Amino acid sequence: MKNIYNDFIRNITDNNLVLTGSYSYNMNFKKNKFKFNDIDFISLGNHKFIDFSKDPNIEMVFNDNFVTKAILKDYLNFEIIYMSLIPKKYVKEIDGIKLVKKNWTFISKIIQLICLILDNTREEKINKVFNDLSLMYNDHYIKLFSLNKRKLIQIADIVLISSSFFWFYKPSSLLMVDNIGTEWFNIKKKVTELVSNSNNKRIIKIIETIFNNTKWIDLLDKIKVFINNREAFIEKYYLFNENMFLKIDEFKQDFDNYEQLEKYISSFKLNFDKYKHCKIFLDTFDDKSESSIDIRKMMFLTLFAAK
Repeated sequence: MKNIYNDFIRNITDNNLVLTGSYSYNMNFKKNKFKFNDIDFISLGNHKFIDFSKDPNIEMVFNDNFVTKAILKDYLNFEIIYMSLIPKKYVKEIDGIKLVKKNWTFISKIIQLICLILDNTREEKINKVFNDLSLMYNDHYIKLFSLNKRKLIQIADIVLISSSFFWFYKPSSLLMVDNIGTEWFNIKKKVTELVSNSNNKRIIKIIETIFNNTKWIDLLDKIKVFINNREAFIEKYYLFNENMFLKIDEFKQDFDNYEQLEKYISSFKLNFDKYKHCKIFLDTFDDKSESSIDIRKMMFLTLFAAK
């Protein structure tokens, strides 16, 4: 797809960032036309932070180490969520642009729909997201993919973990629900209402497959426990450091020395008993520095530490 924005997007993804969101839908599902109001990116491991301050075509709206929001040429919003991390397995390339694969897009859209329902978002937004989901489901690949329950749940797990890194700073409505099983009645009621106005009744079965899966719910609960116990996360860092400070608003966390970092990592007795597929994240973090670690890796280790 040739577009006036492609050169800009290509330059962004050259920095180990990945196109996601509504603009990527048009590249992934070419038989359909999706409306897009902005361009979104997430991180592919060791990304490069981009400084837009000297670009006359870009107006900054918000900018820190984890998120950049800006406007390109006065009329198109774009957002980079550096904190959200996607494993390389779920990334492809079209015309030199790195973008998320179809299966990642579909599962992300399902989780977005559920969050909007939980947030009691306005009907217009919920309907748009559901319509996008319906268009995606009409794709032959997605129909086949959705029949494989094991792969469906595995990617739902991976997307959940990717989102959790950002949720550590901005908690999702999914984390506010005490019992997702109890809340499922209201979610299903709303999804059933949406489905009744379309021909894609299979979508509710797909959502049920995810939200009725014990392992997925258990993972969501693990994420809730982790995010609600930030103090323990911070305190553990200081058990292995006397001279360094945890910089909670930065990616790279320094340790006193290599030995202390190794002791910190070794202190986690990881348990992937039901989540072996999630070990893929261990290959996405940059471990080149001898005495520093990506804060997302610290989060991941904490999440899967044996209790």
